[in-house]
Amino acid sequence: MIFSPEMPTVPHLRDKLRRIISGSMVPDVETDRFIESFCTFIDHDPNDAEDDDITLEWIIEKARDAVMRDGIRLLIIDPWNEVEHARKRDETTAEYIGRAIRMLKQFGRQYGVVVIVLAHPTKDIWERGRQRTPTLYDIDGSAHWFNKPDHGIVIERDAVANEATVHIAKVRFDETGYRGAIKMRFDIASQRYTQLDENVQLELVT
Repeated sequence: MIFSPEMPTVPHLRDKLRRIISGSMVPDVETDRFIESFCTFIDHDPNDAEDDDITLEWIIEKARDAVMRDGIRLLIIDPWNEVEHARKRDETTAEYIGRAIRMLKQFGRQYGVVVIVLAHPTKDIWERGRQRTPTLYDIDGSAHWFNKPDHGIVIERDAVANEATVHIAKVRFDETGYRGAIKMRFDIASQRYTQLDENVQLELVT
């Protein structure tokens, strides 16, 4: 299930998925059938009074319905800053972020759903006049984005070289992977990442 308010499902998100799956934006019966069978979208209707506030509770309720109706096993929230963050009275931003992550983890564990949240850095990532690699601590809410999730990944894009470094910044359980980084190339046409050198193994971080 995908919640992406920045990108309308039709045509933008659907076309992006077409490129990822088939490598082309050209409509294809098999690709569209795959998307229809395996992808569910949370669409926000601004004309619906019940959809006025896109709160985290609203998203979780929609996702819970999709579990019962469609059997979803993956929830993607992209991006986090488009969610209406309704803090409690006297609740700080950091306290709200911690509570929000707990809510998402509770939902994921209760229904067996993998939850992925895409969040952009909000802090200045320049150091001594040069742009540095962002970390999970650069997301609004600071330490909670590192401490509470089971996994954390940072994608560092080089728009000029059209390359990216994928940093596996956090892995809570040893059996699910390990920290490290790998160089990738982003293909605009297909919207896919490919490893720059298949002979180069993941660079481990200890």
